[in-house]
Amino acid sequence: MLKANASDVTSSLVTKVDKVTGKDLSTNDYTTAEKTKLSAISGTNTGDQDLSNYATTTNLALKANTSDVTTSLALKANSSDLTSGLLLKANVSDVTTSLALKANSSDLTSGLLLKANVSDVTTSLALKANSSDLTSGLLLKANVSDVTTSLALKANSSDLTSGLLLKANASDVTSSLVTKVDKVTGKDLSTNDYTTAEKTKLSAISGTNTGDQDLSNYATTTNLALKANTSDVTSSLLLKANASDVTTSLALKANSSDLTSGLLLKANASDVTTSLALKANLISPTLVTPTLGVATATSILSGTITSTADIIAKRYKLTMPTAITATANTTIDLSTGNMFTINLGITPSNFDVSNAGVGTYLIKFVQDATGSRDVIFPAAWKWSGGIAPNLTNTAGKLDIVTLIYDGSTYYATIVSNF
Repeated sequence: MLKANASDVTSSLVTKVDKVTGKDLSTNDYTTAEKTKLSAISGTNTGDQDLSNYATTTNLALKANTSDVTTSLALKANSSDLTSGLLLKANVSDVTTSLALKANSSDLTSGLLLKANVSDVTTSLALKANSSDLTSGLLLKANVSDVTTSLALKANSSDLTSGLLLKANASDVTSSLVTKVDKVTGKDLSTNDYTTAEKTKLSAISGTNTGDQDLSNYATTTNLALKANTSDVTSSLLLKANASDVTTSLALKANSSDLTSGLLLKANASDVTTSLALKANLISPTLVTPTLGVATATSILSGTITSTADIIAKRYKLTMPTAITATANTTIDLSTGNMFTINLGITPSNFDVSNAGVGTYLIKFVQDATGSRDVIFPAAWKWSGGIAPNLTNTAGKLDIVTLIYDGSTYYATIVSNF
């Protein structure tokens, strides 16, 4: 069997392309220029856009015509040129034929058997001329060193075995070729990867050469009048709710956890009935203008009002202490009010609340003129959506956090970007 040596296999494999799952040879070379051109196409159906300013005689003169492409291709080597070049190279059979013309060890042995031994020489010398004639004759013959030198140039069995070990057998070549892409007539490797997204984008283009074709007939006053202008789009978009509007509206609504927490804080009918049965109809000593059976007042003097019945008021005014300037360790004392303002001149390293009572609290975070301040909220707080938010980092903007405490757990929501 004729073997190819390692260097032959390596040289051949260099001309092959490694297989890549999901990729194959491209019918045409996808050049960088084409990839750049495709990326610059903004629409999915460019036949509808106005390209009349580009379809000018000057622009068309910059394009390559058929004769230019044909001339450039004629300078490239085709498959027949490659085949002709390879035919000039020696293959394995040529090397084998040349080696067959050389003498091997058996040829040398046979040749030596034809030479005279000592007795033949002695007999012959007795019949021959004198020593000077013999000396002259022997000078014309090969001596031992000449024979040794010649034999040293020949390959012995170990040399042959070592040489064959350097050759690739059929299974090695087969295994290596399996990882290569077969050549296909008329196809070559692509300069860039022709992705599925790009193929889909090109398929949506109705024209055959949308960058160069004359679209001036489409860019008419009548056709343009059918298109929406900037003001039309702006007016339509103004009627739509943007993300911040939706977020703001949703933030004002109670989610299921808020409703559940709120209801847990309320007394049901049986609780009220049971509690009222244990009470007498009394009037709080801190109320002015009392009415028997219903607690009414024009003002609350001091202290805490506790009632198992409904409390009716014109409105409730929340207490808002003086605004707090954020420091490295910022803590809000919730016993001092229900609405708080935190002016962010820095990003606090630690932020927390203390002295919380069951109820609802509003915390307003205000960015300074620099902005980009943030707060790391306590890990124990439970947020709507399950993820603690980041504050709006724009200078001068503010965010409002609503915090509900049910006696054991804090529930928080945020309305952003005021």
